[in-house]
Amino acid sequence: MNNSEYVARMEDVLALYAEPYDSLRPVLCIDEQPITLHKDVYLPISASENHAQRGDYEYEQAQHATPGAFYEVFGAATARSLVERLEFHYTPKHGSWLNVAESELSVLTRQCITGHRMSDIELVQQQTQAWPRVSQ
Repeated sequence: MNNSEYVARMEDVLALYAEPYDSLRPVLCIDEQPITLHKDVYLPISASENHAQRGDYEYEQAQHATPGAFYEVFGAATARSLVERLEFHYTPKHGSWLNVAESELSVLTRQCITGHRMSDIELVQQQTQAWPRVSQ
């Protein structure tokens, strides 16, 4: 991804996060986990005297894969009506400022959510709100 595309995506996401909360237009963040490496975008950096070979885990992704998930789950008419109500904002790849957030969400998912069947949003909220207190 070139620098101008990175900056455009970063500014779009930061502007979205800076908006005041609107219960009629909530922001929903979706991670593409589990991520499958489809095709390497960059060649690995060769090993040196000081470092092992280093690889980049960026993969080629279809920018419209997220809306496609609606069509996998719902019929075409329902999927279309849902997709029309959404705005998609894609985060930039290689955002070092995202690494901390993604690491935190990964730990939260492994320690708090994975393997637990939760029947309602209130239980999810209780579990995720208790997690920081338990994990300290």
